[in-house]
Amino acid sequence: MPSMFDPATREKFRKRIGKLSPKSERRWGTMSSQKMICHLGDQVRIALGEIDARPMPGPMRYAPMRWLAIYVIPWPRGVKGPPETFTTTAREWERDVVALEALLEELAARSGQRLWPEHPVFGRMTGPLWARVTCKHFDHHLRQFGV
Repeated sequence: MPSMFDPATREKFRKRIGKLSPKSERRWGTMSSQKMICHLGDQVRIALGEIDARPMPGPMRYAPMRWLAIYVIPWPRGVKGPPETFTTTAREWERDVVALEALLEELAARSGQRLWPEHPVFGRMTGPLWARVTCKHFDHHLRQFGV
């Protein structure tokens, strides 16, 4: 499973993001490409502790279910994420993309951090798990836009 702590993995995602534009069309869901970029940034901000997210009750907070959701099961299309992952308002495409890339670098810079915020759906997580779930989340939404 790829990790956002790995520089080569971040570069692959950077290249995929670079194939997007504000006019990129989605294959499913309702978000625009620009809103999706901000949504991904908000998820990273939760991982960094910059946005407080309320825990959502559910089976994904239990280790076996969390493991399946992160490592095995493809994420379903059209499921609404936690409201805190829709905090940032899309403004200017280039600025939003640069901000997302900077957030990824900040996440990677904290790879040695011992304590990480709770994930609103998956509960208590380690840094390596945050780095993996971030890859899965980014891949899910980049596939949503065909890149």
